[in-house]
Amino acid sequence: LEPDVYILGDLDADSFWNIQDLVILANCVLFNNCASLDNGCAGLISDDSGWNILDIVTLANCILSNSCSG
Repeated sequence: LEPDVYILGDLDADSFWNIQDLVILANCVLFNNCASLDNGCAGLISDDSGWNILDIVTLANCILSNSCSG
């Protein structure tokens, strides 16, 4: 996917950041299949090069603080 096609953290592509996005991200990180998801690139929200626990924590923090931004 091109960077302008997805919103970071919005893995279910519903234009909202919520627990469903966090569950999708946690599952794909645990099963190492984020790259195969249609909107998997949206899970790359930490400033590193791969999907990992930092992305999960970053997404959880922005959801809990209501400070996610696309």
